[in-house]
Amino acid sequence: MITKDSSKIEVIAELEKNALALYDASDELKNDPDVVRVAVKQHAFALTFASASLQNDPEFLLSLIDNSILVVGFFNEKFLNDYTFMTKVVKKNGLALPLASKEIVDRDLVLAAVASNGLVFQYVGVFKDDREVLLTAFKQNFLALGYVDSEYKKRSEFMLELCALNVKALHYADEVLKKDPGFMLEAAKENIDALIYADEVLRSDRQFIFFAAARNIKALYYASEELKQNPNYMLDMASRYTDALKYADETLTKNPEFMLKVLEKNPPAFKYADETLKKNSEFMLKVVKIDADALEHAHETLKNQREFMLAAMEENVQALQFADKELTKDPEFMLKAAEKNVHALEYADAILTKNLVFMLEVVTKDGLGLIYASEELKRDPKIVSAAVQQNPDAIKCISKETLQKPEFAFIGKSAAQIDQWLQEQLPKNLELKARKNAYTDLLEQQIQYLSPGQKKELALYVLNEKEHFLKKERHFFRFEAYSNQTFSIHKLVKTLLEVKPTDGKISIHDEHEDKTHVLYRHK
Repeated sequence: MITKDSSKIEVIAELEKNALALYDASDELKNDPDVVRVAVKQHAFALTFASASLQNDPEFLLSLIDNSILVVGFFNEKFLNDYTFMTKVVKKNGLALPLASKEIVDRDLVLAAVASNGLVFQYVGVFKDDREVLLTAFKQNFLALGYVDSEYKKRSEFMLELCALNVKALHYADEVLKKDPGFMLEAAKENIDALIYADEVLRSDRQFIFFAAARNIKALYYASEELKQNPNYMLDMASRYTDALKYADETLTKNPEFMLKVLEKNPPAFKYADETLKKNSEFMLKVVKIDADALEHAHETLKNQREFMLAAMEENVQALQFADKELTKDPEFMLKAAEKNVHALEYADAILTKNLVFMLEVVTKDGLGLIYASEELKRDPKIVSAAVQQNPDAIKCISKETLQKPEFAFIGKSAAQIDQWLQEQLPKNLELKARKNAYTDLLEQQIQYLSPGQKKELALYVLNEKEHFLKKERHFFRFEAYSNQTFSIHKLVKTLLEVKPTDGKISIHDEHEDKTHVLYRHK
């Protein structure tokens, strides 16, 4: 209960519960802006209990509008007739316009009011036909269009103009316009979301949606469910527009046959396949056959599955570009992949293509794997020799500069070429014995650069050459003969094959000639 003796704190506390209690407050508190403001916030009528000074203070009155527009109804009549004051009021809240004296309401005051609150358009009277007033109100609040004369809502140009400002204007468009394909296409041209207001007949019309989608594929979002479920229609749209399936019914994106047809016509559209398909290994293998790049959209559980990725790369080796990184670092997995297709190594992690043991195993099975070896390994004679022995074409992977190094002298060379090279390095005019010794000594120096296969081939080559100088024997009476039982031949075979005599004999089988050479003279 407020009395004349109540303190400011007590009065404010009471006013928050009962604004009209201001009537019982002291004159001092009725003249206190803070106290009156609390009361008016609770009930606009409380302004009538404020001091005359405050009720005639224009700045104080303007400050009250922020809390309650109804308070304007309790302003002194002189303020409601004051054009300058009321202009300030409607700029703060246009809904005060109906409270202004009719004598002062003009076009400028109306424009100021609707610019502040578009809904005040319902109170502008004769100014409803003023184009600028209407547009100003609409821009502030599209709901103002609800108070526009129905004749305006039938005018296509007018409604298109409003649609360009705010597509929600079409909510108020005449039903005839909403059924007009030409009008709705023009509206959609400005804003594709205009189609939400199109008549259902249009949204079910194949041709209408087709033309709308040609401008913006989002038109399919507003197409009827019947169209979005139609496999023939949606396949045609997907073949033209990648994002068409973004709006397709899930019965289609879950359909494996439909999605395979989509993949054939427009591979990028496959990204919209349902997750259930992307997890299906059998389905995704069919996908890889059509387009390996579509594997990008496979579920992660498939990308790190060994059996699936091996099967996928058999269909198309490019599938490995989408394999989980842990698989491409796995030597066992990548060896299996390389056995199926050596080009799988294009997708191997660098940690493997730099690994000597791994790459040696690769090139002994397919020399062309050398293509994918690190540059350092391509300069390793052991790797290069093994690769070239498996596939002579592997030598094309090595730079000319590398091949000029001495350790690469025998890479890719036949036994005859190796023998010729060794003989060409010998000093001229040596006696037979000295020449033989020089040859075998040189061989011991160079043997580290020969592959196991080359060692055996060279041994067999010399054994099969009828008049190789290492076989030459000089007898009494200067009679010359050639034999595989010379000391030099024995030394050559032992050096190349690193074998020890068995029962005083050394045997070496020639698979090409299907015969066995037996050396038995020297131990």
